[in-house]
Amino acid sequence: MRKSRKHYELRVLAIRITLIVTDGKADCHTLCPDFYGNQLYTDEVECSFSPDSTNIAVGSSEGMLFITSRRDLSNTRALIIPGIFSPSETKLSSAKAFDFDPRFPNSRIAFGTLNGEIYLIDVSGDHDLKSGYVDCADRGMIQCLRYVPRGRYIAVATSEACIDIYDPDTLSLKLVLDAANQDSVPMEIDRNVYPRFLSMNFTTTGNHMASASTDGIVRVWQLPPDLTLQHLCRQLILTKVKVTEIRKLPIPPKMMLYLLSMTQSTSLSETM
Repeated sequence: MRKSRKHYELRVLAIRITLIVTDGKADCHTLCPDFYGNQLYTDEVECSFSPDSTNIAVGSSEGMLFITSRRDLSNTRALIIPGIFSPSETKLSSAKAFDFDPRFPNSRIAFGTLNGEIYLIDVSGDHDLKSGYVDCADRGMIQCLRYVPRGRYIAVATSEACIDIYDPDTLSLKLVLDAANQDSVPMEIDRNVYPRFLSMNFTTTGNHMASASTDGIVRVWQLPPDLTLQHLCRQLILTKVKVTEIRKLPIPPKMMLYLLSMTQSTSLSETM
């Protein structure tokens, strides 16, 4: 992406032996109406290739989101905001609040809105289809959204210092990773200037996730390979009992070790 004043230009560059040449370019505001930066130059823009690399999704912190063809940047595949949604109706919650579903070559995308909603959109047919929706406004403002590799879950980082894990089809909440309730380096929430999640990334197996935030901490989380009843029971207990209080519980040692195994592995942190 290249910004000129308040305009953004999308460019695809190709490496030809030792040269880097422009393989395609287009003005974002011609592809997506109202795709402009703000007057303070504090806006952000993110791009993401579809799993098969045929499409490019572009989102901005000003709330716009569209999908264009990789081979012909002037060919807008889907106008999501504005398009399926009017900007007066809702906006993308942040430039990093969208991602392609890795289970589909190029047709399904998930995104979060300023209204605290998560949508699944299918753009494969003649008409864009809202294939999934959940209202999670009570979970806090959506700051970042990413699919776990192979599309097992959708991870959503929020202003409540939590990373919520959703089922990719039903959008039911499966797991909550609470950065404020960590044994080693908890995220301290300031309601006026709270720490913000900047990014999330996963190992190729999807068993571990790293999150970076504006409190200067990179946190490494262990994700469950499968959300079994046993694991869900453990997560329910951990939402009611602080990590520092687990050792005080009147429970068998084996059960205590099981509860602590997740909390210790999810509290691995490094100071940036």
